[in-house]
Amino acid sequence: MRFPVIQDRLDTERSIEDLKYRYYSIVKNLLEQRCDLTDQKVVNEIAKYNFDKEKEIERKQQLELLHKRTIDQVKEEEMLLIEARRIEQNSKKILRDRQHVIKLLNTLDTSLPLKKSTQKSSFGSPTFQKTAEISRRPTIDTPDLKVVKLFFFFFFTSPKKKKNHFP
Repeated sequence: MRFPVIQDRLDTERSIEDLKYRYYSIVKNLLEQRCDLTDQKVVNEIAKYNFDKEKEIERKQQLELLHKRTIDQVKEEEMLLIEARRIEQNSKKILRDRQHVIKLLNTLDTSLPLKKSTQKSSFGSPTFQKTAEISRRPTIDTPDLKVVKLFFFFFFTSPKKKKNHFP
């Protein structure tokens, strides 16, 4: 429907929103009276004729504000959008780096060689344990490895700061 044309032809003081509200409410009432409301297609068709006058007025006000922006405001908004995209890309990169470090730390636990222990198990056969060349590595449940993992996690993911050599 062309509501501005209808408003012009009627020569009334009613706004376009008033005309739309009146039109959609009449069509909705007619459909409810004439059609079977048990049919889902009819119910969906009636739902198309819901008109919120206040929401339409607010939408037009927002559109008017959008059109009244200056060139500087438009440029500033574009720069902010570019900056937001850059920040999002950096956060995704940081997340990938964190996952990579965590994956590396988890593979370190499984990559230690198995060496035959001199101790005998309770079953009478020698046991195989993961041991390091220099010292025993803690298992994943010990707090030492958790601290190490947290250290690497924050060390590799924290932003690098430039050192100021001059006071």
